[in-house]
Amino acid sequence: MKLQHNRLRAGDSVQVACAVLENAECLVQRDTDFTRAEDLIKILEPEELLSQNSEENISGGENY
Repeated sequence: MKLQHNRLRAGDSVQVACAVLENAECLVQRDTDFTRAEDLIKILEPEELLSQNSEENISGGENY
């Protein structure tokens, strides 16, 4: 049956998954060299939320 020849064996799919994860890990390490926490926050939060938070802090939030 032709379908059996096209199927990946369990070992093959594990190898493919490992290769994908290794590649993703390399991309993450290369592309996320953050020097300041603010850089990471800008990526995690939309600009609107950042500007709202800044306005709230300026307009009279608690000072620590």
